[in-house]
Amino acid sequence: MSDYPKFVPPENLATKTPREWSKTEADEYASWLGSEAGARTANLLRFFGVAPELAPTVLLEVLGKRVAEALRTEAFSQGEQLTIAGYALAADMGLLVAELLLRECGDRIHWQVVRRPKSDLDYNQPVLAGFGPMTLNPVRGSIAESVGVLRDWRGWDAWLKIFGFWRSRAQ
Repeated sequence: MSDYPKFVPPENLATKTPREWSKTEADEYASWLGSEAGARTANLLRFFGVAPELAPTVLLEVLGKRVAEALRTEAFSQGEQLTIAGYALAADMGLLVAELLLRECGDRIHWQVVRRPKSDLDYNQPVLAGFGPMTLNPVRGSIAESVGVLRDWRGWDAWLKIFGFWRSRAQ
């Protein structure tokens, strides 16, 4: 499983933190992420042999079990730390949750780049909005949940729970 594709943004963006990006660079990252998301989620499903036409909750149940198991392998983690492939897998699970939320919630939610305040954890990053005052950074959130899986703080259903939580808050 070590041949999982890396999650590598354009070089000019990868050498800086999002907080250091200009507005133009933040928009470039959001555009890059949007252009890559569909292919990455399709690859994720193909990699684990999961049918994309499954209902979102069934898909996340089947895939969540396989991903949680994979995260514990040497290809995706070293102890409680994600490898490069592990970060990519975690990011792709977040993109899949975002894709499913967008599909389920329609035009009630949308992508936006956090512009202020600069102290916001997601400053200059793309998030899903349309949940009242809250936003979801699906990539960062999924990476955190994946580490939680490694530390036994979360189970295989972490992504199913994320999906349910945010879907219920779409306005």
